[in-house]
Amino acid sequence: KRKDLSLAVLDLLARKLRKQADDACESFKEISRKLYDKCNCIEELADMREWMKGIPEKLKEHQEQIDKAMEDYELIEEFYYNLSQDDFNAKWTAIAWPHKIERQMEATYTQLEEDEERFRKLQTSDQANFNDRLDTLQMVVAGMAAHTDISRAQEIANEVRRINKQLKEAQGLAQTYNNRERLFGLPVTNYDKLGKLVKDFEPFRNLWLTASDWLRWHESWMNDPLEAINAEEVEKNVNDAYKTMHKSNKVFQEMPGVQQVAAEI
Repeated sequence: KRKDLSLAVLDLLARKLRKQADDACESFKEISRKLYDKCNCIEELADMREWMKGIPEKLKEHQEQIDKAMEDYELIEEFYYNLSQDDFNAKWTAIAWPHKIERQMEATYTQLEEDEERFRKLQTSDQANFNDRLDTLQMVVAGMAAHTDISRAQEIANEVRRINKQLKEAQGLAQTYNNRERLFGLPVTNYDKLGKLVKDFEPFRNLWLTASDWLRWHESWMNDPLEAINAEEVEKNVNDAYKTMHKSNKVFQEMPGVQQVAAEI
C-alpha cells in the first residue's frame, strides 16, 4: 500500500514536471518563431531590436524555472522512477532551449544588420524619387496660375482635388522619411518647401472648389422647385462663398486672370 501511494505521488510529480517542461518549450517556441519573423521596413526592424532586448531577462526567468524543475527530477530519480520516453525527451528539450535561443539571437542580429543596410539604400533611392516628385508638384502648383476659364470650373476643381490628394500623400511620405532617418541615425531632411507648396496651393484650391460648388448651387437654385431649397443652407453657402471670393480677390491681385474668376463669382 505504501509502495502504491509512493508511486502515485511520484506519478503526480512527473506529470507536473512534464507540464512545466511543455509550457517552457512552448514559451521558447514562441520566442523562436518571432525571431524568425522577416522585417519588411526599418520600423519593424527597430521594433524587433527593442523586443529582443527583453529576451535575456525572459531566458533568465525560464532558466530559474528549469533549474528548480531539475531538482525535482533528481528527487524522483532517487526513487528509481522511470520517466517515459516522451517525458525524458521533454525534459532535455526544455534544457536545450535557452542555448538554442541564444544562438538564434546571434543569427537574427546579423540578419538585422544586413536588412538595415538594405533598407538604408532603399531609403536613399526612395527619397531621390520623392524629390523628383516634389519638383513635379511644384511645377503643377505654379501652373495653376494659367487656369482662368470659369466655364471649366468643374474640370479644374477635379484637377484641384487630385493635386490636393497628391500633396497630402507627399506630406505623409515626408513625415515617414524623416522618421526613418531618425531610426537610421541620419540627418533629418528639411522638407519646408513642401509646406510652402501646400500654402501656395491653398488659395487656388479654395477658389476653384468654391467656384465649382457655386455654379452647381446656382443651377440648383434656378431649376429646382422652391420647396426643395433649404433657405438656411443657401444663406450659409452664399456667405461662405462670398468670404472665400473676397479673400481670393485680394490674394490674386498680381494674377488678373485668376482674380477675374473670383470677381465673376
